[in-house]
Amino acid sequence: MVTRARGKRALQAVRNLNDLAGVGIVLSGNDKIYRQMKAGRRSYEFDQLRTRIVIRKKVYNDYKIEEMEAMFPGLSESCIGYLLKLAHGESLRTAKKLYNVAAEFAAAQGSTLTVKHLRDTHRQLLGEVCA
Repeated sequence: MVTRARGKRALQAVRNLNDLAGVGIVLSGNDKIYRQMKAGRRSYEFDQLRTRIVIRKKVYNDYKIEEMEAMFPGLSESCIGYLLKLAHGESLRTAKKLYNVAAEFAAAQGSTLTVKHLRDTHRQLLGEVCA
């Protein structure tokens, strides 16, 4: 676990690297991190880093059914649809983790993975369910 002080020191090291080496730096993260940099009473910690942002490229979780079928081979169309919706709304990592747990659960029951397994696992892990 990264503490706030360690995180602040790491960001300062990145800023120093940018200043000393004169090279561009790519930070990759989600909108939550960027919003923290822009707002709130603690955003001052990010002022020196935020002012160095030249380009902010929005990354979308935009996956196609064919990509999901390749990542999750042999799943039913309804399971692929469920995981696709989860990947769009949350992340592909979340969809993959959910799939892994649900697939283990289905295997332990001696059954094929179904949307019900995915929903039940989703509810247990995240407390919410895709429609």
